Amino acid sequence: MRNLNMILFVVFWFTTIISVNSQIITEKDFKDYNINQFDSDGNGKADYIEAALTIKEWYGLDKNNAISRTVITDSIPRTKDQLYIEVNNWFIHSFNSGKSVIQLNDKDAGVIIGKGFVSNVASHTSFTSNAAVHAWVIIRVDIKDYKMRIATTIQEYELDMGTGVLGALGGNTSTTKHQWLPVDCFPFNSKNYKKTTSKAFVNCHIYSLVIADKLIEAVTNGIVGNEDEW
Repeated sequence: MRNLNMILFVVFWFTTIISVNSQIITEKDFKDYNINQFDSDGNGKADYIEAALTIKEWYGLDKNNAISRTVITDSIPRTKDQLYIEVNNWFIHSFNSGKSVIQLNDKDAGVIIGKGFVSNVASHTSFTSNAAVHAWVIIRVDIKDYKMRIATTIQEYELDMGTGVLGALGGNTSTTKHQWLPVDCFPFNSKNYKKTTSKAFVNCHIYSLVIADKLIEAVTNGIVGNEDEW
């Protein structure tokens, strides 16, 4: 029975660490995003290391060595007051994790800033070690009549590092927490789990772009699409 329980635990453990668990973006959103657009050698297919190198060349990091992306749209059929309500509605529905919070909400200035936690943006597993990579994202939304600017910033990765399959089989499931800056990881530095941090970098880029699309969709058509039907 003990062996059966341990096998079940290991299966559960593998399932947990490879899942993308975000309150805002789902695992399907990551799978639907085609990283082959970052193919640099012309073979029509890109892996995460190749994609990370391409994104580094195209976007890089900001002056604070953070992963920052900005999207501006000026064709939203909403006034500033309407946008303020819809953006707040989106934050309330999306930031439903205890680790997420709205940090600034200034209607007159037209600025809303929230901080969210992205769980399991990448993972590493081996017989002797495992690591789950998470990220904190700051989302700033500036609004005017019919116009919105969405800026996302990811300043660091948070890692839960464990003892791998060997440790799990021996009953040691403890983890230690670490913080790594993107500039200290691949593709800016080849140390620190090259394959895992390349995936983290690519997925953080994807997260930043998809989140802007989701917010624009939400403020344009509503969170559930029937807000005006009453």
